[in-house]
Amino acid sequence: GAIENGVYEKDIDLEICEKLKEKLDSTGILVYYTREDDSYPIVEERVDFANALSPDLFISVHSNWYDYDNISGTSVLYNVKDTSEYGSAWLSNILCQEVVKACGTANKGIVDGNDIHIVRHSNVPVALVEVGFMSNQSDFNIITSEKGQEKIANGIYSGIIRALTELGKY
Repeated sequence: GAIENGVYEKDIDLEICEKLKEKLDSTGILVYYTREDDSYPIVEERVDFANALSPDLFISVHSNWYDYDNISGTSVLYNVKDTSEYGSAWLSNILCQEVVKACGTANKGIVDGNDIHIVRHSNVPVALVEVGFMSNQSDFNIITSEKGQEKIANGIYSGIIRALTELGKY
């Protein structure tokens, strides 16, 4: 992933997911992780893992980066080929709303993510959350701080609970 000011995207994303895991572990929701340490399963392994499990939701957490530092905000990539009522666009909308509400980043909305392997090849509702831009100082401050990461994890957690509730599974 991206590197900004000596900070690696993979480390930010893992820290957010560790905070999210703490919240989810107390719910009784069965959760599987593609990684829980500084390993790097390739994208094919990640989506194959999800497809084999056939979970209700598949969420991937990332930090964005752009050539210009004036671009900021949270966006969520979705599978445009998944047109089901409770599909990728539905899940991505929920997660985008909840993360933006929790951490106060700009809402960049949902984005066609079919150029991303795990989005394009997922057989279940998938949402690839780009929590903020490492290249934007305001977003960088949020996504690298303990408080900001906690807010992001809370937003993703709220999105998961909301989605599972709407599905009648929580």
